[in-house]
Amino acid sequence: MSTSNNSKNKFKNSGTHKYAVQLYYKNDGDIVYYAVYRDPFDLDKNGKPKKKRYKVGLKSEGITERYVKNIRDEIVVKLRQGQLPDYLKRKSTEEILTFSKLADLYFKERAANHLDGEENKNIKNDKSILKNHLSIFLKRHPQLITNGDIINFKIEKLKIRAPNTVNNMLTLLISILNYGVDNNLIQAKPKIKKLGGIDNARERWFTREEIFLIYDHLKDNLILAIFVKLSLSTGARLETIRAIKRKDINLHEQTVTLVDLKGKAAGKDNATYLGFLNPDIINELTEFIKGLKPNAYIFQYENGNRVGVDYIQNNLQKLFDQLFNEHLKDSDGKIRDRKNKAVIHTLRHTFATHLAKENTSMNTIQKLLNHSDIKMTDRYAKFLPEKGVNAIKQLDIFTQKLTQ
Repeated sequence: MSTSNNSKNKFKNSGTHKYAVQLYYKNDGDIVYYAVYRDPFDLDKNGKPKKKRYKVGLKSEGITERYVKNIRDEIVVKLRQGQLPDYLKRKSTEEILTFSKLADLYFKERAANHLDGEENKNIKNDKSILKNHLSIFLKRHPQLITNGDIINFKIEKLKIRAPNTVNNMLTLLISILNYGVDNNLIQAKPKIKKLGGIDNARERWFTREEIFLIYDHLKDNLILAIFVKLSLSTGARLETIRAIKRKDINLHEQTVTLVDLKGKAAGKDNATYLGFLNPDIINELTEFIKGLKPNAYIFQYENGNRVGVDYIQNNLQKLFDQLFNEHLKDSDGKIRDRKNKAVIHTLRHTFATHLAKENTSMNTIQKLLNHSDIKMTDRYAKFLPEKGVNAIKQLDIFTQKLTQ
């Protein structure tokens, strides 16, 4: 790769191809041809790609301006794809950073710092998004992803995916690019604005009759039955319920210490909160955890291995689809009605909804759900002052036994 020298006055732009091709007139009358391009991997102090020249050859060797222009176009295309032509020799021997390589580094750091179960679920899901939806960026250098690229990406994805799903894709894209900037791997990134005006709030909750229907279908699966009952007694999220250990349960006080995984991820010193156990599940829970050591997770298979998140997620979702979601399917068999689809999170929403129907105070519901902001609890509007432990005891959605 050539750099400018003391004879700048002898460099002339091509009359046909202008700044893309430059000619250097030698004293002996020969002409040296250069392909001129902007190098996105070498930025100036203002963050703009530096102009570079690549020496193609001499007129006396048969080189023409058209040939140089073709070489220049090839360089530009390769650089846009995050690649480097073999004939370009860089001062650095490092590989060009592509979006794919940046994503690999991002996921490696997440995996190294993941919370229990996060590697199996969230990272797995995000890798799937990267592979299936962000693949068009994989060979690109992150700094070459433009605002126009983002706009076109949104337009194309909205043709086949719901707005909230597209926002999930954009969230991952933003996270990977932010990782690159924060770790000085890239110096600039496009402005990515997620889709606005989306109502993400799920409206689906289970009635008392639907809850007993779920119990009836789980009477032969104690693991899932206890999981559902703990979810409806505490309102905790899937991973929080799965993280419960024997020592967290106080049968005498009818309480359970729950791990605030979101708070833990945010670096909170005390990332736990207290949940309450409905009296109607105490006997079943007592038998379920019998013989477990204090530090043992309560959800275990018979061989002692911890129950995986996929086992709970997949089996319960299959049941919910069977019982409640069939009528939501479109002609292609897919469910796009996110607000009314019954999912694992519906258990948490059901917990809060039934408390609100009992006129439990909003402040109490906020504490029981471990919401950081009371605004998150506003959807459960009806309330009257009540103690959380008493509210839990008054719920009547646990009275049917798991077995007949």
